[in-house]
Amino acid sequence: MLGSPEGLEGKTFDLIDRISKAYEYVLRRCSSRHSITALQAELLLLAGSGGVGGGGVTRLSRILLVTQPAVSDAISALARKGLIVVSQSDLDMRVTRIKLSEKGGKVLEELEERLGIFEGAIKRLD
Repeated sequence: MLGSPEGLEGKTFDLIDRISKAYEYVLRRCSSRHSITALQAELLLLAGSGGVGGGGVTRLSRILLVTQPAVSDAISALARKGLIVVSQSDLDMRVTRIKLSEKGGKVLEELEERLGIFEGAIKRLD
């Protein structure tokens, strides 16, 4: 355990844990409304923020802390659902590019709206 529960370290750890759980809960609830997984929602959030870049599946798996096959499956599912458009780099066929479709953009808007509560809460912290 990190420090005592009453100490600053313990309280900070507890706060981070609670925020993380709340974020995951909101992400799962919003994702399920659109029949996507939390991982797929995180990929949409990355694609919407430009965080996908051109690094391919390996880079995404490192960012999201999941396996490469999990990312590949999530990308395939999002493409089947019409939420993203997938293309390969002209320079390196190993690099997968992801772009939001119009439908994916609408789902992203709702995700960002629902998760915006966390940004507001963090801004209020000292």
